[in-house]
Amino acid sequence: MKTYNLTFFLPAVFALTFLALATLLSTIEYLQNRSEIFNQASQNLHDSGLQLAHTIEYARANNAREQIRSAMRQFVLRDSAEFSALVDEHYQVIYSSQEHWHNLSALDALPDTASLFLTEKTDDFRARDHRQDSAILVSIPVITYGIDTLDSGHGRWQLILQDDISGRLQTARHQTMMRTLPMLAVALLLLLMTYSVMRKLVIDPLRVLESMAHQLKQGQLKLSNPLTGDTAQQQLAETLVETGAQLEQQILQIREKEQRLSITLDSIGDAVIVTDKEGKVIQ
Repeated sequence: MKTYNLTFFLPAVFALTFLALATLLSTIEYLQNRSEIFNQASQNLHDSGLQLAHTIEYARANNAREQIRSAMRQFVLRDSAEFSALVDEHYQVIYSSQEHWHNLSALDALPDTASLFLTEKTDDFRARDHRQDSAILVSIPVITYGIDTLDSGHGRWQLILQDDISGRLQTARHQTMMRTLPMLAVALLLLLMTYSVMRKLVIDPLRVLESMAHQLKQGQLKLSNPLTGDTAQQQLAETLVETGAQLEQQILQIREKEQRLSITLDSIGDAVIVTDKEGKVIQ
């Protein structure tokens, strides 16, 4: 039974090792693709955000409120855009692609990650981003001039943009799986082929030898060898057949001797002498 288990588990171990390696390589490939998707999406969002910020600065300088609304709405027309919001220095939503956010506190309306951007103390005017499970959030400072700002005549607004890249990530996962499935199929096929070969060359001959040995043990000495080919198992089976024949012959000889001895003992009282063909006394 241990041999049978070995002939099964050995190819299974090789197949599982191949599967593990294929899965590892696929995971590494997906993580690399995921990183590239995030980097590309982040760069695109930064570029789009900077263009939108320049448009807002120009429109704000000319007090063109409708141009700001139009630019905000155009941003969310992008396939991956999720929302856009323009927040003043008092954390109030001035314009947003989400109409119900207007004039609300950004700390209450926007996601928690965006609120962290708003409350973070920083003196530089650089864009900042945050990556989460399937989204990218960017905060871009907007310098405004004109009325309705700080007493000094200028203030800083923040443009909050978010892209959803779950679709691109799902596509990457699907492509990785489609490249992995052939390797999994090959591994399964190799496992089945290896097991089939091992069964034909090892398991089935061992079962035949086990059955022949059991027949000898039960006293069935007339054996037949179903194995063919010039293999060690076939030669061993032939040896068992010959052994059974020799045992049967020896048993017959012993029985003949027992029979002759029995006749001799039974005939002692009658003074019977047994001779061979040449007249020599044998009993």
